[in-house]
Amino acid sequence: MSWILTANDLSGVPAPLLSRCTIYEIPPPTPEQLPAIIQSLVSEFANEFGLRPEFFRLDLGDVEALVGTYEQHRSVRVLRRLVRGLLHQKTKNHSWN
Repeated sequence: MSWILTANDLSGVPAPLLSRCTIYEIPPPTPEQLPAIIQSLVSEFANEFGLRPEFFRLDLGDVEALVGTYEQHRSVRVLRRLVRGLLHQKTKNHSWN
């Protein structure tokens, strides 16, 4: 059996547990990587709703605004919530007639 553990901060992990783990530090995404991550999130949400990704579009200004927020929160989880909220707003305001 193998276990995979994740932690944002190792300071609270007991030393006996740390001594039994191989630690891999994964750096946060760079600003250059964020547009691809945002597109991946858009595709993920489209898949979640059983729709083609073309139905969920963010324009360049949307992506730039999302990238601009990242420096403040530095969290892909927060970025995910922001992308979901923006897509929700765009589909809510879209006329389907």
